[in-house]
Amino acid sequence: VRSRRQRQMCIRDSGKTTLLTRIVQRDIYGFPPELGCHYVGCHELEAYQELSDTVTEFMQKAAAATGCDEALVGTALSSAGFDERPDLLQQRVSQLSGGWRMKLGIAKSELFSRNLLLLDEPTNHLDRSSVLWLQAYLKQLAASGITVCIVSHDYDFLAEVLTRVINFHALKLLSLIHISEP
Repeated sequence: VRSRRQRQMCIRDSGKTTLLTRIVQRDIYGFPPELGCHYVGCHELEAYQELSDTVTEFMQKAAAATGCDEALVGTALSSAGFDERPDLLQQRVSQLSGGWRMKLGIAKSELFSRNLLLLDEPTNHLDRSSVLWLQAYLKQLAASGITVCIVSHDYDFLAEVLTRVINFHALKLLSLIHISEP
């Protein structure tokens, strides 16, 4: 994970979400404390179903919590496609579809200083055009030096974005497979 050459990874077989959770909680022995990471996945998105904030309010609060410049909110929302649907900016987060909640989670991640983005089943609830957007977005992140760790069962999606596959079982590394750049 320390090397920027490790761009995107997939973890398969067992304990996937648990591993991502432990990484983001810094509950892995030897994990570099200076490495900025952010998790976007099922647990976070489920919590969005309870939020009464509008998309704009949600992002403004996230910006305030992270201490980042509030001007970054518009850029982050735009990069996640909200500029194509400005009507959603005043919609309550709880009323967003699952796909738009995933895009909101990804937009929120841009407010954090991160070297590592952890995505848990990012294509769930996404339509085909949103999956294509996500593929392009992840390739841009990799090109900028951000490592993305993906848990997904969408093999067509993974085939487009992976450069490494990590297989583990019972807390033991089984294999690390290097794939040519997609």
